[in-house]
Amino acid sequence: MNNIQSIPTYKQFLQVPLELIRQEKLPHAIILNATNGSPSIQIAKLMSLFLLCETQTACGECNNCKMVNNNQHPDILFSYPYFNQKTGTTAEVFSDDWLEFISKHPSFLNEMWDTHLDSGNKQQKIFVAESQRINTFLSLKPYMGKKKIVLVFQADSLVEQASNKLLKAIEEP
Repeated sequence: MNNIQSIPTYKQFLQVPLELIRQEKLPHAIILNATNGSPSIQIAKLMSLFLLCETQTACGECNNCKMVNNNQHPDILFSYPYFNQKTGTTAEVFSDDWLEFISKHPSFLNEMWDTHLDSGNKQQKIFVAESQRINTFLSLKPYMGKKKIVLVFQADSLVEQASNKLLKAIEEP
């Protein structure tokens, strides 16, 4: 994943967004609607590489690229469905599980994440506390790059109140 050239199927898909990045005309919010089992996380991470790379080439060598590839960049926030252990729980509680999971499964079915968390009968959603965590993250200045990136996996699992809070942040850059 160090170089877009090594992944030709993604290269064609990313031509338009990459040209917008080069021209500095990329919109402040992008929705990537992917089918279950597609490598959507990998595609989003590749776009993140281009946005945060010091040379905007996804070189794989600069500090930003290395951190993105290791899922450790401070200007990227992953959000994903989880089961609510108690009021105020956010996806951050499951971050180690999530990073391990996406490292092992570059593309996966949504049900695989459910199985990995072993949530039993508990339904996984993205709750209000998570949208507040995203809004707080977005309110801070970028730490290392020029941009902050939030990757929301399965945004359709946002509960209504959480989606309304998040929508306000997306509508007003």
